[in-house]
Amino acid sequence: MLETINGRYIVTSVCVLIGSLAWTSQWGVLGPALGGWSSALAWQVLTPLNAGILFLSYYYYLAITTDPGKVPDGWEPPYSIVHSGPADLDTGATGPRYCRTCDAYKPPRSHHCRVCQRCVLKMDHHCPWINNCVGHGNYAYFLRFVFAVGLTCGYALALLIWRLIKILDMNSLENTLRPVTILEMVLIVFDVLGVFMVVFSVGILGLYHLYCLFRGQTSIEASERSQVNRLVKRKKIPPVEFPYDLGAFQNISNVLGNHVLHWWLPRPSPGDGLTFPVRPNTDPQLVYYWPPRDPDSLRPFDEAEKEQQQVNEQQKAAGQPARAPLVRRDSEGYLVREISFAERMYMLDRMEQADAGLTGDPQAPLTRSQPDEHDYPQNDSDEQQWVTEEPCYYDSGSDSDGKYMDEFDDDQKPHYGLSRAYLDDHMDSAAEEHRQHLPTPDDAWETEDEDDDTQDLLNRKIQ
Repeated sequence: MLETINGRYIVTSVCVLIGSLAWTSQWGVLGPALGGWSSALAWQVLTPLNAGILFLSYYYYLAITTDPGKVPDGWEPPYSIVHSGPADLDTGATGPRYCRTCDAYKPPRSHHCRVCQRCVLKMDHHCPWINNCVGHGNYAYFLRFVFAVGLTCGYALALLIWRLIKILDMNSLENTLRPVTILEMVLIVFDVLGVFMVVFSVGILGLYHLYCLFRGQTSIEASERSQVNRLVKRKKIPPVEFPYDLGAFQNISNVLGNHVLHWWLPRPSPGDGLTFPVRPNTDPQLVYYWPPRDPDSLRPFDEAEKEQQQVNEQQKAAGQPARAPLVRRDSEGYLVREISFAERMYMLDRMEQADAGLTGDPQAPLTRSQPDEHDYPQNDSDEQQWVTEEPCYYDSGSDSDGKYMDEFDDDQKPHYGLSRAYLDDHMDSAAEEHRQHLPTPDDAWETEDEDDDTQDLLNRKIQ
């Protein structure tokens, strides 16, 4: 929901919230309760609070205005990594990661932000509260801001609760000497509720990022590690260690600075965002293709062709005609038989007949001859003539499949079946020509082989 709101409005709202809570809690509640600003007690209690407000405001400004990290133009992995060979189906290892949107290689730990519309070095997430990505350039500032908010608001909440307890103590001498006004009660309720919500929400966020900081990972990498652990538990890939987890102290130093005194100073993370320290004995290729992929998703499309060739050989040996090629259904993850163009047109005519009332029962036997055997490829040469050279989509009727196929380069797209563009251009003319040869009900035939696979497919209702 926040993505639909202009980021500048969100940042302005955060600034207004910080200012209103800081002013009302001190000038309307805590200041008078501590004896006024001329009192030494007020200065001693409220000075740490104001110092925390200044720190978190400055870190908030740095997190907003600092570039999270841009991939240098023309950056490429080492030559040995680029030409490391095909994907390893046993370990889930791939080649170096590539961003098709930016048309460039991705450095280790970088990801593409669809809001910023570019790749970000060591991207953690896109934060609408700062109207900016959190990456290598501003990750240290973001962490300091979150921790400063948690500590400052926690201290303010303790002071406000102390004042609220004093107000509720009817026997307090202070209440007798200085009665509580309605304005003070309204302000203290507003401040307690506002500060509590900030402490609760930012506190959870701070604890999560503290956990990620100790483990040397970003929010995205935390999700990636969970996926890799699931693959390891399912024994799809061998055990693999996260290459950037060097121990809690070293992980913190890699983000906030190499010295403990630097952790609270407004300093960026060390390094250039392109290379990072890794665990000993780490495979050099691992940092460029992390995380390992599911081997099932890396199997080339010729695996389906090999399986289809085996099926065709078995059917040929049994004296049965070869079936249409099998294609992998992306949304379901299994293979389905491609429907030929003749079958598509025939099912379309059947639906038009049913709509026009030419066939009384939708489940009645079909009223024209089924597609001939020459509609299916009989050998490799026929298959090459049968397929179209148009860009192809998986035959599952899923929008996600079409979007998935759009991610392939032209020379990588498999050529199974007919594309949507081909059907859109040829469906109307082919349907009109085919409709002229439709049989009448008197010419209808009834199939005698109820076990025929093709007839079963033609009787199937289009989903």
